[in-house]
Amino acid sequence: MPVLLLAGCAVNPGKRFAAAAPPQGLARELAGSNRMSPESARRLATYLSVSETAAAQLAATNATSPADDPSVQLYNGAVADFVENWSKQHRPATVRNEGTRETFTVRMGQGAEAAWPADYFESFVNARTVNRKGFGTSVMTPGVGGTLVGVHREKAPTAAPPRLEPLHGFRMPVTAILRFRKGSSGTDVELTLLNPRVRSSVVVSGRDYPLAGDFTAPVASYPRINETWLGIINMVRAQRTASRAGLYMLEPYDPTRIPVVLIHGLLSSGFTWRKVGNAIAEDPEIRRRYQFWVFFYPTGNPILASALRLREDLALARDRYGLKRGVILVGHSMGGLLARLQVTQVNRSTWERVAPEHAQQLFALFAAHPRLQQACIFNANPAVKRVIFISTPHRGSSIASGGLGAMGDSIIRLPHALTREVPAALLALTSPKGQNARIPTSIDGLSPRSPLLQAMNQLPIRAPHHSIIGDRGRGDTPNSSDGVVPYWSSHLATSASEKIVPSGHSSLENPFTIAEVQRILRLHAGRTPDGQRQTPALVGAEH
Repeated sequence: MPVLLLAGCAVNPGKRFAAAAPPQGLARELAGSNRMSPESARRLATYLSVSETAAAQLAATNATSPADDPSVQLYNGAVADFVENWSKQHRPATVRNEGTRETFTVRMGQGAEAAWPADYFESFVNARTVNRKGFGTSVMTPGVGGTLVGVHREKAPTAAPPRLEPLHGFRMPVTAILRFRKGSSGTDVELTLLNPRVRSSVVVSGRDYPLAGDFTAPVASYPRINETWLGIINMVRAQRTASRAGLYMLEPYDPTRIPVVLIHGLLSSGFTWRKVGNAIAEDPEIRRRYQFWVFFYPTGNPILASALRLREDLALARDRYGLKRGVILVGHSMGGLLARLQVTQVNRSTWERVAPEHAQQLFALFAAHPRLQQACIFNANPAVKRVIFISTPHRGSSIASGGLGAMGDSIIRLPHALTREVPAALLALTSPKGQNARIPTSIDGLSPRSPLLQAMNQLPIRAPHHSIIGDRGRGDTPNSSDGVVPYWSSHLATSASEKIVPSGHSSLENPFTIAEVQRILRLHAGRTPDGQRQTPALVGAEH
């Protein structure tokens, strides 16, 4: 950051720089304030002083771009520093610098420009301090404003979060603007919190500027975890992660944007999508039109049980928010099967066709086990408007029925609540083994001989859908495989489009996969690949 590059030794923090102060002097003052006590009012006053001086210099700048103007960088850094520390100091309405006797009166901006009141957020994180390791390119827009992560919770931090809300609160991109006006008893400061997803410009010191935005910081600010280890635990020790299962909104529901639900696969978790979602959201049109949700589930659980939990959470979201614009599902690997079970209608006759010797035995259990009936008999969800399948084994994978599958199957331990709730007769409909000794794991359901997969492949998919399939770069489709799922299993003749990408099974972060998901989302939003508006005749059709 230019602020850090320009910073030198600290100067007397009580000294007030005039409007003509050089950027180097302001940078030193800002650096000095960051070494003051976190509880210091003088620290807050210095942030405001630097912001005010830098704002005054913006009007005289000749820079062709905000990124080239040191005053913009100083203003942005000081504003973000102020908001973060002001919030930590319980948001005082009056800030007084005892060294200079300066008094600042802080009030929140009003009107259509302000996206949120300050008390909407529990706390703020300075975006430039967020650890972005592993995220590759940060999705940011250069401009004017202090970039922050606003943390919002529906309940107090000590309470369990409501269903659909992430454990560590909603994390949202916020851009702060400070405006100054001299008064008779000090300086009036107007703090405005803007939403960079919906605004692209702002007026500061009488001039119109692009609005700064940082869209990677909110996702990267969640606590770090070992994704590989969590994926293993999530499969083989589902009891340990079962309490976390569910659909998570990464930010509060926005009726103007369409939810895109990301569903991970086997040996994985919802954290898998952090970098992928960040890459997809690099497109500003997608940021404006969509919001991303994540479905997390213990991947060792039976596929029908996990699909039921997703169905229930989507129904909860629909009851709570309406979802008038519907949702889009994106499923990777086994997550694609869960997505398919949201847009497929399954009834008694379905099971009678694929497992006639076991169907009546299963139906007899429905009265005593209502959730078993809900898992096996269901309608397609009309709120799902489109599905994207990535490396999905619609017809299974031979790995599931081979030695590796048997080994994985033998070490999976299902949650106690699930084993009590679902009778072992469910095995007959999801496992090729035909044994009722235990409840099937997800690996049982991935066998090419699984009655569940046989049933699914006899039924129509009741939503437009697309396939993204890896060939490991060999160019040998239709005889290809992504190393786990062969093309014959992932191919759907009914797909509106099929994209072969030069990748293995873990194709989520492949740039061709990202580009194809972006293309489909633009298509759904009524946009051409370059973001232009389509004619009505093209919306929903391939082109």
